[in-house]
Amino acid sequence: MVQGHYPHPEGKHPLPYPLASTIPAGPPDQAEQPYRSRLGAVVKPGDIATKDPYAALKHFNTVFLIDDSASMEPYWGEVGALLSKIAPICTEYDPNGIDIEFLNHRARARSFWPTTWRGYRNIGIANGVPEMRDNVLGIYRGVKPKGKGWMDSCLGDILGNSFYNYVFIDYGKQNLPPLNLIVIAAGFSEDDPRKSLVETARRLDIHKAPLHQVGVQFFLVGNQSSIHKGVNRIPYIDDQLFLDEGVRDIADTVTWTGKKPGELGTFGE
Repeated sequence: MVQGHYPHPEGKHPLPYPLASTIPAGPPDQAEQPYRSRLGAVVKPGDIATKDPYAALKHFNTVFLIDDSASMEPYWGEVGALLSKIAPICTEYDPNGIDIEFLNHRARARSFWPTTWRGYRNIGIANGVPEMRDNVLGIYRGVKPKGKGWMDSCLGDILGNSFYNYVFIDYGKQNLPPLNLIVIAAGFSEDDPRKSLVETARRLDIHKAPLHQVGVQFFLVGNQSSIHKGVNRIPYIDDQLFLDEGVRDIADTVTWTGKKPGELGTFGE
């Protein structure tokens, strides 16, 4: 993966996260208009500066998108290992709980488990009763990889919904927390995952949204040197895509090795 980051060709839209950050990504360093957190407090970029690298999570809406296609079966154990490391951090800092969505799994509606079409909402526990759907690892254990991986289709749904809420529901009020979308995948895709990313970045530019309004973080599992051979490979999203398209960079990629317990990796590595 290329070191550093790619700014907008004219220098107007740098990567919306500090290079030194680990997940979650934080807002940019340059001056931005304040916005209101989901708790109602006005938050400025300077307010989030802290020695705690994960403190910014409390100001973001964290959503996990997990590739559960058949191609993920060899790496499904790695997905669980990754979730066991990062889910406790995300659930600890998100006061409303995180959302978890899958490419193929369809959640069965339960009055006591808030669900979406592809997953579960407001999950506030990282690990709990194995068969329950109120905790991250309980949900993971109940999903088996199957079917094809339409990554762009799912990205389009999540990013499109977030953009719609920002423009048509929250625009001007600044009450909508920024989206921190964490994608866990091996890199296979039946469609081109770049399409929705570029479209979303361009829309955000047009509407002059804060640079940190949407951030997509790809966590890649598996042997990447043997997986990525096509033009729509996920590392390209991190390396050059947004420069080529002349839009803000809303995505970054981390390769999960699991060699050092608890190490999440840093942007630009």
